[in-house]
Amino acid sequence: AASQAPRPPSTEGRSALVAMSVTVPPEVQRQLGEATMLYAYRDFQKAMAMLLEVVRLCPRLPHPYETLGLIYEEEGHKKKALQLYLMAANLSRRDAAQWRRLAVLATEVGEAEQALFCLGKTLGLTP
Repeated sequence: AASQAPRPPSTEGRSALVAMSVTVPPEVQRQLGEATMLYAYRDFQKAMAMLLEVVRLCPRLPHPYETLGLIYEEEGHKKKALQLYLMAANLSRRDAAQWRRLAVLATEVGEAEQALFCLGKTLGLTP
């Protein structure tokens, strides 16, 4: 309601993530868990197929984008990994360390403008 005071930013991000995880259908949670295990066992092709299905079903979840980014980075496709990490970071929004890491990766792949954007994001999140 309009009379409620806004929540402090430090809890707002966490509450949004908690609320989002509660609304994820159990089947999607299962698929995400299985895809993460496939990634851990380095079965990247099966993991990618499951992760893409999770993205199709729940496109606002950051975790599948992050895991897809890890796969692409491990396969040497850093620019593609960067794009996926950026998707995850934009959905999570509140992780300054993640934005700093993305600035470094963007610099490594020659994306200076993207690196500056990522550094700018950290300014609003760093106390």
